[in-house]
Amino acid sequence: MKIDRWLTPPQISFLLRISELAVLSAIRKGELLASNFSSGTRPRWKVSPENFQAWVASRSNAAAAKRKRAKVSPMVVREYV
Repeated sequence: MKIDRWLTPPQISFLLRISELAVLSAIRKGELLASNFSSGTRPRWKVSPENFQAWVASRSNAAAAKRKRAKVSPMVVREYV
């Protein structure tokens, strides 16, 4: 998906078919980097195309496959006689 302009949370939610609250939550958690273009108390977030592409890539299943899982040691079973 080629994006060449800054996106607002409603535009991102429309493109990805997710709720606007999910986008805003990702911004608040720092998962999706956004800039506040408001001069008042109410934030007006906009996301750069590069940050949007990086966030989409981090949410894909290919990114999950690259992460290594921690090895789980087998449980020790003791037999009592």
